[in-house]
Amino acid sequence: MSVTQTIQITINGAAASQTQTVTGTGTLVATLADEAFASDAADTLMNIAIDFSALQSLYICATEGCTVETNSGAAPDDTFTLTADTPIVWYTGCGYTNPITADVTKVYVTQTAATAGTLRIEALQDATP
Repeated sequence: MSVTQTIQITINGAAASQTQTVTGTGTLVATLADEAFASDAADTLMNIAIDFSALQSLYICATEGCTVETNSGAAPDDTFTLTADTPIVWYTGCGYTNPITADVTKVYVTQTAATAGTLRIEALQDATP
């Protein structure tokens, strides 16, 4: 079954606004839907399966600043330092390298602030051979 995902970015500048829409198609979406992490928590485990070689688009966002590490809290394959409500967005054709460098089976979230938060990850993948 085909899945379509749309990413829309709007820039409101002093002179004008511009909206860019990117549509990706895949066969699978790996999702962490607003998974909670506690305040002052280290290495909160969350399970998600992402095949980095099949990745078409990636969205990672947290409601509070935190660090997200893939596969291990001690020796991660990838580390993302997130600012509250500021997403990381990547998609094929964007001109940047895929930020995921290995298959992901879990992520670890470390929150050092006094406020609990939530993490959302959406990973569109094309698993067709």
